[in-house]
Amino acid sequence: MVTTSQAVFSSPFIQVFHDQELNILYSEWSGQASNMLGKEFKEHILQFVELVKTCRVTGFLTNSQKGHYTMGADIQIWHDTEIAPQYVALGIKKIAFLLAEHDFFAALSVQQTFEESQAAQIQTRFFADLATARAWFKS
Repeated sequence: MVTTSQAVFSSPFIQVFHDQELNILYSEWSGQASNMLGKEFKEHILQFVELVKTCRVTGFLTNSQKGHYTMGADIQIWHDTEIAPQYVALGIKKIAFLLAEHDFFAALSVQQTFEESQAAQIQTRFFADLATARAWFKS
């Protein structure tokens, strides 16, 4: 992470920082995230939406290389109908993901979620390294 970031949320599953240089939220999921219940995941995503509002960011970078909750079809639909429209309304323009190569199903569920109709309105990219993802936000 960069020195222009400030921690804004932390739980056993995720740490979130406001990267002031890029005006984005940077979140890093822990290895425990794959053990979350659907209800816990939804609570964390709703908290994340509140952080987007509070910090007034234009994008976010999610690091799922250590782990991520595997979203079933019901969570993907909920995200597309309830969460993605809020991101659009709040001015989110870009979303980047660093995905775990070792957890194919979690990575696939993230990719499928951001291919849904509402989420498709936001530029979304998937990266293997942090430096390349950060450079994309500068472009």
